Amino acid sequence: MGLLETQARHTLLTAEYDQFHLYLRGLTSDPRIVSVVLLDDQDKVVASTAPAEIGTHKQLVDSGDRLWVRRPLRNAAGLLGTLAIEFSSAPIEESYRNALTEGVIIGLAGLMGIALISVSFGFFLTRRLDRVALAAGQLAQGARGVSTGVRGADEIGRLGEAFDNLPHEMLTPLTGIIGYGELLKDGPDATKPEEIRYMASRIVECGQRLHHLIQNFLIFARIEASATDPTMLAGLKASRTDDAAAVVARAARRATETQGRSRDLVIEGETGDVAMPSDYLVKIVEELVDNACKFSPRFTPVSVQTAVGDRFELTVRDQGRGMSAAEVARVEAYVQFERALYEQQGIGLGLTIARRLAEVHGGELKIDGETYHGTTVRVSLPLVRPGSPS
Repeated sequence: MGLLETQARHTLLTAEYDQFHLYLRGLTSDPRIVSVVLLDDQDKVVASTAPAEIGTHKQLVDSGDRLWVRRPLRNAAGLLGTLAIEFSSAPIEESYRNALTEGVIIGLAGLMGIALISVSFGFFLTRRLDRVALAAGQLAQGARGVSTGVRGADEIGRLGEAFDNLPHEMLTPLTGIIGYGELLKDGPDATKPEEIRYMASRIVECGQRLHHLIQNFLIFARIEASATDPTMLAGLKASRTDDAAAVVARAARRATETQGRSRDLVIEGETGDVAMPSDYLVKIVEELVDNACKFSPRFTPVSVQTAVGDRFELTVRDQGRGMSAAEVARVEAYVQFERALYEQQGIGLGLTIARRLAEVHGGELKIDGETYHGTTVRVSLPLVRPGSPS
């Protein structure tokens, strides 16, 4: 990739796109490569293996069977553009099966199975949940195509539906991990140190994505359990976060930094003491700001405001694609909006987790959105009552 990067950087500096097109045509002979595009610093396609894309603004969206590798191209003046290669996961499917046989995926599935069984028997002792637990055990033993068949509008129904979606959702980060691992294994001697560092960083990113998926799944199960357990619910409502605005600001900065949007963050507002554990308040902020960053263009503001009246009010606003009325109504667990058009990592739990965290603490979450006109999410939380223990 080092030679390709050099050619791409030279092309952006000289605007000699015709010669670079000829160079790109030879790359598609590799069965792993689906397409290659070169974007300028405004994300416009200036060269591509698909000439019809030239002059357009292309969405680089990973899917279950395809993965984009992006290489930012810079010089002393700053960003020149981006070289992006779309790989197919088909050539590494055999490696995926081998990994299953060797126990790599079985071990990961086992951890998921143990976690789900623990949550299930601890929180939902029902007949339908036994079916979820059985499916988890089968997945832990390496079975594929496992389904619970559990559906419904209640928490257990949504848990069953989520479990059925989980193996597919795991494939995208696992494909990245295995794909880059295969590249490192097959060509370590011919791979440059900077390329090794890049592949290693992508493996870490995919692992973090998988960790976030599992974490959100378990957090949602814990929230729903708390909502039906009076003792747990009372303990949550008795907790507190002092100087909530400072906690919100720190969480928002971390979230935008992770998305490379630190300069787009705008924070302002008042502070107060909130009747909620600090880690749950942080979770709400992280999920809302993360969504705002994912679904809005770079260099547009992501606003985080706090206000104090009868309650603590948190508002997160972006200038992205917005949400239709139907999408707002569908903010339920495990639903992803327009997956084929917009990248949303995980299984769509972010808004639902934020909403349920607010609700079990006596608050609420409301969404105001209009398609292509941005989204505003408002969270209202109870303040700590005077005389409450610190």
